[in-house]
Amino acid sequence: MSTDLRHYFSSVSARLKIFVWLAILPFLFLKQAKGQTDSTTHTTQVDPKAKEASEKPLLFAKPHSPKKAALYSALLPGLGQGFNHKYWKIPVIYAAGAGLGYFFYFEENKFAYFTDAYHQSVAGNLNRIPESIRGYSTEQLLEEKGYYNRYRDLAFIGCAALYLLNIVDAAVDAHLYHFKDFMSDDLSLRIRPSCLPVTGSALPAPGFRLSFSMEGRRRTKGAL
Repeated sequence: MSTDLRHYFSSVSARLKIFVWLAILPFLFLKQAKGQTDSTTHTTQVDPKAKEASEKPLLFAKPHSPKKAALYSALLPGLGQGFNHKYWKIPVIYAAGAGLGYFFYFEENKFAYFTDAYHQSVAGNLNRIPESIRGYSTEQLLEEKGYYNRYRDLAFIGCAALYLLNIVDAAVDAHLYHFKDFMSDDLSLRIRPSCLPVTGSALPAPGFRLSFSMEGRRRTKGAL
């Protein structure tokens, strides 16, 4: 009985494979015919001289100097971004700079305010301390002075980091300036039916093949 069942299921499996093949085979022929038509049209319409002329600007494009971009941003923040035609980054840089600059200005004024009050408290000139903080002890004034000194330093570090980031960003953008020219607009991922070999079986199994198209050249990445 078990032998009959094995024969039965093997025959069912063979019939199922044949059915799938009959369903996929027309798509394979259509795909093959379409590919031949596209290749024939491409061969007859493309002139080698025109193709060479169209590719020449990419191969012999004028280099975009990262050193110039970095130097421009070092001299004036945002100038390197303008050199790279990334104009939208300029207001972002100046908005961040304005915020950090205001933060530094505020903390510096508070630091000077409490520093002066601390020195007056140490000297015993309590009448020269502003009335709003006249009740503070010398230790409290020293603590407030250290607090605003710490955040003033953090604001300064933030300004310096923004300045360096502006230079690095300009240099990296200049390095990648021509990268987009080598990327084709015809980027696509295609899925098509395919036949895959099966170990120990004369009849291949149906499956799917993934193809990635770039600059008119199809590169097969794998099959399922």
